[in-house]
Amino acid sequence: GNLVVQIGLELLTSPNGGKGIFAGGIEGLDPARVTIIGGGIIGCNAANYALRVGTKVTIVDKHPWDLPERLKRYVPAHLVEVVDGVESDESNIRSLLPQTDLLINCAVRRPDFKEPHLITRKMLKLMEKGSILIDATASDHDMVETCKATSHLEPTFVVDGIIHYCVDNVPAAVPRTSTLALTSKTLPYALEIANKGFWRAVSENEELAKGVMFVKDKIVSKLIADLKEFDYYPLHTVRG
Repeated sequence: GNLVVQIGLELLTSPNGGKGIFAGGIEGLDPARVTIIGGGIIGCNAANYALRVGTKVTIVDKHPWDLPERLKRYVPAHLVEVVDGVESDESNIRSLLPQTDLLINCAVRRPDFKEPHLITRKMLKLMEKGSILIDATASDHDMVETCKATSHLEPTFVVDGIIHYCVDNVPAAVPRTSTLALTSKTLPYALEIANKGFWRAVSENEELAKGVMFVKDKIVSKLIADLKEFDYYPLHTVRG
C-alpha cells in the first residue's frame, strides 16, 4: 500500500507523462487528490502514506460506516478524521473520478464471484488526462475494465490518456526493504519449525498452520484448491 502511493505520485510528474502536480503540503495550493477503492489492509496502508505526504484522500468501500475503526489500526487518529469515506456504488465513483489525480484499486473479489466491472472504460474517461490509475491487485480486467497485469520492465501503459500501473509484484521494486520486512515477520516461524519440527509447530501455532499451502503432493489451502479447481485436503488429514 505504501509503495503504490509513492509510485503513483512519481508518475504524476511531467517527465513521466503525468499532470505535473505535487503531493501537497504547500500553502495556498490544493493537494493532489487520491481515491482509494477498498478499505482493507492494502487500502488502509495506502491511505496512511498518502495522508502523511499531504494529499487529499477519499476511500470507497462497501462498508464505509466502520471504516474509521479499520483505519485506526494503520493511520494516526488526527489523520483518520480527515479521510472521506463513501459507499462503493457507481454513482459515488462517477462523482469522484473527475476530481481524482491518483486512483488506486485495492479491492479484490473471490475467484468464483463474477460481477460487472466496478470501473468501466467509459467511466475512466471522466478523469483528466495525465491522471494515474494503479491496480494494486494486478488483476486482469476484473474490478477495472482497462487493467491488465504488467511487469517492472514495462510497468505502465496508457488508455484514453490515463496512465495505468498494474505491476503484479510491486515489492520487487525495493528488494532490500521488502526482504528485510518479510524476513522480520517470517523468521520467528522458521525458527519455530526448526526447533519443534513441522507437525508439532503447526499443531501448536494456528497462524503457522493457516500459512501452509501444500504438504507433499496435497493442496491443504482451500483457497488455492478452489482457485485452481483441484482437490482440497484439510491439513490434519495428510499427516503421514
